[in-house]
Amino acid sequence: MGKLRRFWPVLIIALLGGAVSWWWLYTSRPGYRLRQGQEALKRNDLDAAEQQALRLEAAGAVDAARLLSGQILMSQARSLDPASPQARALWAQALALFNRIEDQGEIRRQAIALCGQCHLQLGQVIEAERVFTYLLNQHPDDLDGQRGMAALAFDLGAFSAAIHHCREWARLDPSDGRPHRFMGMIWKDLSKIGDAIPCYQDALARHLTETVKEEVRLELAECYFRQKDYQQALSTLQPCAPPDELLPKLLALEAECFLAQGKADQALTRVERARRIYPDFPDGLRIQAKLHLQAGETRAAADLLEKAVQLKPANYVCRHLLAQAYMGLNRPADAKKQLGLAEEIKDNLDSLSKLAHEVMEHPKDPTLHLRMADLYQKLDMPEMAVRNRRLAEILSAKNR
Repeated sequence: MGKLRRFWPVLIIALLGGAVSWWWLYTSRPGYRLRQGQEALKRNDLDAAEQQALRLEAAGAVDAARLLSGQILMSQARSLDPASPQARALWAQALALFNRIEDQGEIRRQAIALCGQCHLQLGQVIEAERVFTYLLNQHPDDLDGQRGMAALAFDLGAFSAAIHHCREWARLDPSDGRPHRFMGMIWKDLSKIGDAIPCYQDALARHLTETVKEEVRLELAECYFRQKDYQQALSTLQPCAPPDELLPKLLALEAECFLAQGKADQALTRVERARRIYPDFPDGLRIQAKLHLQAGETRAAADLLEKAVQLKPANYVCRHLLAQAYMGLNRPADAKKQLGLAEEIKDNLDSLSKLAHEVMEHPKDPTLHLRMADLYQKLDMPEMAVRNRRLAEILSAKNR
């Protein structure tokens, strides 16, 4: 018994030594270091991720180091203006790293999905489609592939396909609220509010970042407003604590709901606060002008509406309200002109809606995207016009 007692300390030391050796071997493996680096990126800890990339390279795990280094570049690019040369350069550098990966296993699968994301960010939709199609042919349940195809289909205006890939994304990651938000946006843009609302509700019941959650609440409240369910819209907005850039939009939507309920004082309080933050906010100008019209203050309403249409000429509602104000000021010729301009805007909006359905059926037809670009330009949406012209150029080049 005494010999056994003397043996126990030796055994314990041996076991501890073995455990330490096992732990050192485990934590020094490339797979572990890669996962640690990727987890650091999720926490936005770029320094820790870069340390793991350096350790991987020093250990000779070149492909894992390239994968993690490319992901670090992507994270840096996301923090910049997407259209900036610096962001585009980072996306291109990441793509070049992923393309140098020679691994044929899991690292290669991740690299293929990330290549698709880089192509999307660089506006290379044909290359992105080729990459994601290949990935899903090999791995139909690949989450990154389904997410990428959803974004690609949305960019092309192929909304039916985007909905399909969002549903697959939601199936593969039931805790993620983003695919449900994505579907809500599509249905809302198609004016199918009854379909959009449950998607937004599903999104809010799942994981979203706090900023995205605030955006989703606003979008859901807009849907309730369009259904004339003003109280539900206000209830949806009540818990909101949006970032500063979204606050004027929230206040304007609350003002719209109060105005629709005949609560002019509460509407005025909200819109005045919105305009203190953003004096030239078009929605704020429009709502305050409506309040002036209701109070019989026609000149004040006309002043605000003239400013609103100067800032955004293709504003159908403001043109109509301005026509009303001019009639009240006994300016029938000016009122007629505003009504004519309003009808032109309405015609362009109707044409855009019809064209969007054509694009859904033929998303790779460059002539349709070019027509969309022309309509967006007429409707004071220059970013969308540029985007569709670029798509038309890319698709035309493919067809040559």
